[in-house]
Amino acid sequence: MTPIVELSDVRKTYVMEAVDVHALRGIDLTLRQGEFTAIMGASGSGKSTLLNVVGCLDQPTGGVYRLDGERVDGFNEERLAECRRMKLGFVFQSFNLLYRATALENVELPMVYQGVRAGERLQRARQALQTVGLGDRLDHLPTQLSGGQQQRVALARALVTRPRLLLADEPTGNLDSKTADEVLDLLVRVHAQGNLTVAMVTHDPDVAACAHRIVILHDGRVVHDQVSPSRGGPAIPHIRSIGVHGVAKERECE
Repeated sequence: MTPIVELSDVRKTYVMEAVDVHALRGIDLTLRQGEFTAIMGASGSGKSTLLNVVGCLDQPTGGVYRLDGERVDGFNEERLAECRRMKLGFVFQSFNLLYRATALENVELPMVYQGVRAGERLQRARQALQTVGLGDRLDHLPTQLSGGQQQRVALARALVTRPRLLLADEPTGNLDSKTADEVLDLLVRVHAQGNLTVAMVTHDPDVAACAHRIVILHDGRVVHDQVSPSRGGPAIPHIRSIGVHGVAKERECE
């Protein structure tokens, strides 16, 4: 499989009140085309920083980052924004929808920045919402939708741009268990239908078990990188020092 993300000795250091905070300490990580990877770790382990770097929301302090074969560390803000616009899709825990815009308008918006014509935007947005089971909610505002439905809109918005890489940051974190299962199952099905690469940050071993691969961070370093239990790999380890407990329960994942 072709690498979509290649990180080599990637480091990120923040200076806070004259103190250096080492968020990433030499990350070597490759995400290949079509993979579904779960990223886990305790609070402060570097998960969010890693996602921000991979998502071109932040620049590494050192090391090399290649996105879809192109070296992007060192890009200016304009080039980073172009990468986000043309190659990446994002799903956040808090949905990040425009609350005065309908579901259809929310899904259309990123295509405006891509320069997609109005007629095609409308067609693709409708199709994306139908794909996530919201074809009858096109004109609903986010306040008229449940949490699970809002996350479905967010997923449709991320997919409609036809990204090379989908980044999901705790996509089920704000949902009750039943709704979380429905959203996760939808994400798994959407991934299985195409050749989309997915990187998902989660603290929940049950959620992580649906990925192809589990990567665990501790103190800014990768300490575990193996095939997921759902793919015949070992159980997610009991690593109390990084705050990841328990073995993932069995779950039917595509």
